[in-house]
Amino acid sequence: MHSPVQAQTRRAVSAAVIGNVLEWYDFSVYAFVAVIIARKFFPQGDDVIALLATFLAFGLGFVARPLGGIILGRVGDTHGATQQIFGEGLSFAKGRAQEIPGPQTKHGGKSMFVKPAFPAQL
Repeated sequence: MHSPVQAQTRRAVSAAVIGNVLEWYDFSVYAFVAVIIARKFFPQGDDVIALLATFLAFGLGFVARPLGGIILGRVGDTHGATQQIFGEGLSFAKGRAQEIPGPQTKHGGKSMFVKPAFPAQL
């Protein structure tokens, strides 16, 4: 039948295809609900600015993923996969911790953790 190398190659290509499809699904869903995201998360004064800010965040994903792959790939090559995964875990935990609701403010009842990301709203 097939050699073990062919089977391993086929499995790796299949995994890459599945990952790519899921990534594009993620981006397409974000693009389709961009208007809703703009209304809910960005300033209410100007709909165009809010939509542009939403698509800016969308575009940053296209830039951040390859750069993250390059940087984290280098860390994994030089320091080992264990250190790389541990660093990623710390990074994810830090991001999630910043989403914890903080004390209510006079800015529409939003958490203080949300405000530093958009200083123009202050």
